[in-house]
Amino acid sequence: MTEVCFWVPEPAYYAIAIYHDVNSDHDFNRTIIGMPAEGFGFSNNAPTRVGLPSFESVRFRAGPGTTQVPISMRYQR
Repeated sequence: MTEVCFWVPEPAYYAIAIYHDVNSDHDFNRTIIGMPAEGFGFSNNAPTRVGLPSFESVRFRAGPGTTQVPISMRYQR
């Protein structure tokens, strides 16, 4: 498990997208047919079917104090 702390300027709605740069090329690699070749995840563990999830499905409210947002990494097999 990895934990990260972000400072946000004010209570509001935010979203997080993450990816695992397996080969350290600073790029989100895809297969020849456009599928993710590296791990990824979104706040709220929003589902992805075709394309990126909507902001409404990934947003969360960060209030004053601590807001925890668990994200599960997904790897295409």
